Amino acid sequence: MNQLEIYRRQIDRINQNILKSLKERDKISVKIGKYKKTNGNKVYDKKREQEIIKKIKNSALKNKLDEKHIVKIFKLIIKHSRKLQK
Repeated sequence: MNQLEIYRRQIDRINQNILKSLKERDKISVKIGKYKKTNGNKVYDKKREQEIIKKIKNSALKNKLDEKHIVKIFKLIIKHSRKLQK
């Protein structure tokens, strides 16, 4: 196995971990949706989403990641979560 194949296997493992985390996040989003319905909360919570994005931006900067790219990814994740909560 050459070095490129080793790197690719590492990326594959990381991708699987990301997918597992997204699946876990989806399950929690569904629970949040049920809670919101039961308690009369709206699905869209602008303040909460702004808090999440602020934390993500700060974390991206701290970890020397492309802030704009990371925020785009998380906005898609948040949009998906909102759909699951409906």
